[in-house]
Amino acid sequence: MHTINDIMIFLNFYKGNKSKINKNHFLEAVSCVKNYSEFKMILELFKDAGLQEGIRFYDSIVEFICSYKDCRRILDYLLENAAIVNRGYFIQLILLSSSKKDARKIYDEFISQNTRTIITEEYVEKFGNKKLIAERFRRKVSHEYETRGFRFIEHVNNIKKDIGLLSANELKIRAMNSTSKNKKISFSKTEFVRNEYVKKFALKVSGGRCQLCEKPAPFNNKIGEPFLEVHHVKYLSQGGTDTIDNVVALCPNCHRKIHQLELEADLKKIKEKALVNKSI
Repeated sequence: MHTINDIMIFLNFYKGNKSKINKNHFLEAVSCVKNYSEFKMILELFKDAGLQEGIRFYDSIVEFICSYKDCRRILDYLLENAAIVNRGYFIQLILLSSSKKDARKIYDEFISQNTRTIITEEYVEKFGNKKLIAERFRRKVSHEYETRGFRFIEHVNNIKKDIGLLSANELKIRAMNSTSKNKKISFSKTEFVRNEYVKKFALKVSGGRCQLCEKPAPFNNKIGEPFLEVHHVKYLSQGGTDTIDNVVALCPNCHRKIHQLELEADLKKIKEKALVNKSI
């Protein structure tokens, strides 16, 4: 299952390397969405990263579109620009109609403009069928997950490995260039977006030692790296920033200690450590 942070890792990496984002990348990323709101949120993130919408793109997402207004906008664009309009948008718009009269009007519009393909008139009787719209959405998600979802997971895992190989200086540069204002996004559950470069920077400059107790990490993770947890000195939930001057690497024990006790001496020490990290 993808998380919003997986998606941000993916987008930040591609933007940082000035690589072009395409529709296949997008379809990989939306292969686990739960609803149309999540789909639209991811679409906006990809558009910000340079994804270009167009005829071929719209042809690949019709079953995802669960808003009458959005569907009508796309259909109008296709009618104006495409040699052959995907009949799926007419079907989707009929299903999304709020009245039989509107559904009939769209059906008649299709008939008047198409001689090569047909839509059975029975769709008009299914207007406003939310269960059918949801089922089409679920089938589309399932198809994308089975055909592309594994690629996204593989992409993200490879990106994480590549990021881990960057020097502390390169991580610092990318962290500072890719950090934006704090984002809090509802994606199945509400979570804060984290910057992978910031996380990896904090882990790398720690040298494998807890920045509170200063002892070596208690064990290595599965890929042989010292296991430490990245902690935000000022919590994101309290307005803290996901930046290199607000993070430290802590052993699990000290991390829990900070959250449980919030001792003044400990908070002062990690704040100073975070500022030292930035100067490295």
